[in-house]
Amino acid sequence: MELSEKQKQAVESTAKHIAIIAAAGSGKTRTLTERISYLIDKRDVKATEILALTFTAKAANEMKKRIINNIGAEAKGLWVKTFHSFGLQLLRMYPEYSGLPERFEVADTGIRNQIISNIIHKTGLVDESGQVLLKISKIKNGIIECPADFKPIFDEYNSTMRLKNYIDLDDMVWLTVEMVKNHRAVKNYLHGRFRHILVDEYQDTNKIQNELIMLSVSNEASLCIVGDDDQCIYEWRGSQPNLIRDFIKHKNVETIYLNENYRSQKLIISIANRFIKNNRNRIAKEMIPKISSNVKPEYIKVDSEEDEAIHISSIIKMLCSARGYRYNQIAVLLRNSKQAQPICTAFRNCNIPYTRKNEDENSEFMTFVRVLNAIIDYKRDNNLAKAINFPDVSLDNITYWDFVDDYNLDGSSAVDNLSLINENNEIEWNTGKQFRERYGKIVELNRKISENAEFPTSAILEELLCFYESEGCDTKFIKTCIAVNSEWEETADKCDIVSFVDYLMCAIENEDEVLQFNSVDCVNIMTCHRSKGLEFPVVIIPGVQVGIFPNDFFIHSVEDLEQERRLFYVAVTRAIERLYITSYKNPFGSSDNSIVEKGFVAEMPELFDKRSE
Repeated sequence: MELSEKQKQAVESTAKHIAIIAAAGSGKTRTLTERISYLIDKRDVKATEILALTFTAKAANEMKKRIINNIGAEAKGLWVKTFHSFGLQLLRMYPEYSGLPERFEVADTGIRNQIISNIIHKTGLVDESGQVLLKISKIKNGIIECPADFKPIFDEYNSTMRLKNYIDLDDMVWLTVEMVKNHRAVKNYLHGRFRHILVDEYQDTNKIQNELIMLSVSNEASLCIVGDDDQCIYEWRGSQPNLIRDFIKHKNVETIYLNENYRSQKLIISIANRFIKNNRNRIAKEMIPKISSNVKPEYIKVDSEEDEAIHISSIIKMLCSARGYRYNQIAVLLRNSKQAQPICTAFRNCNIPYTRKNEDENSEFMTFVRVLNAIIDYKRDNNLAKAINFPDVSLDNITYWDFVDDYNLDGSSAVDNLSLINENNEIEWNTGKQFRERYGKIVELNRKISENAEFPTSAILEELLCFYESEGCDTKFIKTCIAVNSEWEETADKCDIVSFVDYLMCAIENEDEVLQFNSVDCVNIMTCHRSKGLEFPVVIIPGVQVGIFPNDFFIHSVEDLEQERRLFYVAVTRAIERLYITSYKNPFGSSDNSIVEKGFVAEMPELFDKRSE
């Protein structure tokens, strides 16, 4: 498909700084990849002089694949990274400036919770560990200042993490910003290398991410940002829609509007356009639909939450039997995850297959990462103890820690304890044998990567797959990991095991869609936030009523209400062909929130085909 005039303008612009305001479904990813390809192929810019930043590994992979398809080997050395992977790579490149050891690890949630729990126990803090970690995250992302009475806890958490050679997800950007600000050598490297910096989904950047961008841009470099303030839905984690609005006000910035929507049929676009105009604080623009289908979106109101779930099931059954849709072409987008329970129950009763995105997968991936970390460094006690206990329940339903307690193993480390397990003592042989075999496999793979730094990650994963299959373990998520690695290796700068673990940890902590390799024909159930960047032929949005969506509990200002509208706008614009909005009667009575005068459906009543059941 040929580029539109606006897309071509964005691709070929010679302006030093460019703002591309890209509506939903406007082909922004294609435009961005074509611009990068154009810079290399037509403007004689070296691939190594370009940095492209985005928010998800999935988007980064897709972008780099397209560029490689466009220009082939000329793309070698191009950096297309998430903010976190960009920061992490710099931290690994400059251990002398980062203050980190060369072999630091990214701590998972379990490790961080344990560190915080110890601090809480020692200090007598009342808060739960999750709340403390949330506050630490907000401080590192520039959302809040560190309160004076919290600073000792903040400092102890960070010092403990460093003592144990750990960083967390937020450190990847926070520590990188500090390193660039404090060490001219790192800043000089960035300024000397990158002539063109391009940022996708700029409306989602928070204060610290934006600081990293600006620190990376030299006076001679070009900055191109792509985004849409109407799709800013992450203010709760620090994103600032005003950043993109302020950016286009600079006199030396060329602003290009991509307002043609190639995704959704025109009646869905009519709803989205009409609805988002209720927000006052926005860049004025309107989507132009390029698909002419006239299937009118439906609004259905029923008596109860259970009835709503039953009617959603009926809609899906009808679409699949009478309209020829597959289950995986349908998405149910929730304002909050609590809405899922009655819907899942109704689906099970109606034999509708479904998947809940990122419900349990991340914990499985996280556990598997511990095995990979043990292969990298099995002498690190925390790694080995957890790795040999993977899967969590052993052959005889005895965990490693139960085993140590039951048999009074008194070694100072997991390595010492495992050396005490042998055929000639009174220790239960089957369980002891299993742990020893797992230990042996980890040591074997560690030896292979120690002897050959380029030992393929794919070979490690295949060996682990065979090993766990021989134990009779469920290996579906290991197979998923193999698929993830295969995708990653197509675009990765380095394909060693350490780089892959870094990639997995960034994806896990970000709940990245790149980890979803579900080819089963299932209805997709996810939150509206999780749907960002995705599209589906059919979208169903339940609970569109005051109290649920918009959730007036969190609305204390006009700005809060506008954020809620943006979330609904994003959900609506995920739909390609059909859109269903559902609600049920008076779930919480009438709202007493004066800011929320009426529900979202009431803001555009004439645009829906209404029916009550």
